[in-house]
Amino acid sequence: MNDLFKESGQRIPLGQKLGSGGEGEVYEVPVLGHDFAAKIYHKPLPPEKQAKLRAMVQGCDERLGKIAAWPIATLHQNANGPIRGFIMPKVVGYKPIHELYGPAHRKQFFPYADWAFLINTARNVAAAFETIHSHGHVVGDINQGNIFVATNSIIKLIDCDSFQITVTGKHYLCEVGVGHFIPPELQGLSFHGIHRTKNHDNFGLAILLFHLLMMGRHPFAGIYSGHGEMPIEKAIQEFRFAYGKNANNKGMSPPPNTLPLDILPYTLSALFEGAFSELGIKADARPSAKMWIQSLDSLKGQLRTCRQESIHKYFGELGSCPWCALESRAAVYFFIPNASVSTTPNDFNLEQIWTRIMAISSPGPAPHIDIASIHVTPKPIPADLTGLFALFKFQRQKEERQTRQMALTTVQQKFNTIYSQWQNGAGDSKFLSVQKELSALRSEYKNLGKFYNQEYQKLQDNIQTQQRFRFLNRFFISDHNIPKIGPTRKATLASYGIETAADVSKQKIIRIKGFGQSYAAELLKWQAGLMRGFVFDPKRGIDPTDISDLNRSLAIKRQQIEVGLLAGIGRLTQVRNEALHLRQQIQTPLLTAAKQVAQAKADLKILG
Repeated sequence: MNDLFKESGQRIPLGQKLGSGGEGEVYEVPVLGHDFAAKIYHKPLPPEKQAKLRAMVQGCDERLGKIAAWPIATLHQNANGPIRGFIMPKVVGYKPIHELYGPAHRKQFFPYADWAFLINTARNVAAAFETIHSHGHVVGDINQGNIFVATNSIIKLIDCDSFQITVTGKHYLCEVGVGHFIPPELQGLSFHGIHRTKNHDNFGLAILLFHLLMMGRHPFAGIYSGHGEMPIEKAIQEFRFAYGKNANNKGMSPPPNTLPLDILPYTLSALFEGAFSELGIKADARPSAKMWIQSLDSLKGQLRTCRQESIHKYFGELGSCPWCALESRAAVYFFIPNASVSTTPNDFNLEQIWTRIMAISSPGPAPHIDIASIHVTPKPIPADLTGLFALFKFQRQKEERQTRQMALTTVQQKFNTIYSQWQNGAGDSKFLSVQKELSALRSEYKNLGKFYNQEYQKLQDNIQTQQRFRFLNRFFISDHNIPKIGPTRKATLASYGIETAADVSKQKIIRIKGFGQSYAAELLKWQAGLMRGFVFDPKRGIDPTDISDLNRSLAIKRQQIEVGLLAGIGRLTQVRNEALHLRQQIQTPLLTAAKQVAQAKADLKILG
């Protein structure tokens, strides 16, 4: 590549090529230092594109420079020639954002990242969009490839020359887009001549934020209960938000092993509902970048750290850690655990703790209330029943019987309610249940050594399987060209937790509606091609990471049981005291109700 010139006439020699794309190539610019790069187009630019680049250079300021690889100078074949490219800030030390929000990518490229990091990144993405919008511009072509993130969650936007730029009332349009980020009102349309709006951007922004907060899942990739296929673009067009409150009415539900929207504060979940609903297509109806910033900042201040696993952060108003619950239920691990859990036994003494547990006496069963043993004097038969003619006497007896039966029914219902409370709360059923639960924990604790040996043997028996898994786990579906598997299908696969070649299995794929035998065959063929490069090494033995994971799993299990048993002392004491307190509290009203039942029964019985 020959030297180029800035518009001022300064000669700009190009250095080493950094990369290449569909439009052009990126080079180092040594004369300007290490902080800048040059994008040079493959083909001559039409006048409209040259005018757009000049407008971008003229409109560049410090705020845009901080969040984007924004053009700061145009480059020409000669001092007065047409524009061949431009100079921009170099983006170094950043990764495409999907390598953060995709769980498999994240474990490799951002292993330390927790949910708090993802929330902060989401906040920074919204702030970058707010900066673009405040300048009157629109990103337009929102996708996972033009937003990059650093290890400190700072965001950089790239490919800014594709943005829709507005300068002094003149619109330089964005005429490209990626289907699974495009709002419903633009689905299926050509972008030629279309004026994009902030409201269109706000749909794509909400998709990005959903990816970040909800573990790379796409909000419109879900299980469709209707007939036929429901690709993401069609689901977007038909407002089929798979995680929304109206998802069932739309024939949608989230994929397996995902978390519900209510792990978020209501303010945030409401923003997603607004962004993805039919009302969003109205002008400026979708949540703005500024609204997202406010809600995400609020969530950052309400996070709680899980007691069992410190890398688990969650919304503080939830009753328990949702990440632990998912790990326990489905063995799905979205975050790499911290290394701070001790894997060496501590001074916890099981038998001493169990002695203390067994020393807590049971409240015993609630005393039985025997209504039949309660002595009462029946209510006399009314005097007017004795001197009547037979016909009138029968009618009067019937009325009296009904009155007394109604009185019995009323007091019996009252007694049953109190007595149920007496048996359940004032007895020992809850105490015995907790005691049984603690006994199970004790048995599990005593068998931890057996558990470790069994799991270690599984690792020993599956060395080849684990080596194969690690080999395949290096190959990400998103990074490869696979026949029939385009960007939208890749997004759907990611929403079902299928991100790498190691995740690919025929059973998993054909369970996804719209992915039949042919798509499964293409993915399996790709996987098989990769497997030709796999060589099993029996000398390697069990991978040290697997042993470390097993030790850690054992340590966490031991810690959880110890916490449960220690807490059991207080739980048992509390349950016992609550039963005895309730017994004192309701004994008098229960005996009163029992006496009323005995009285009502005697009053009815005396009528014969």
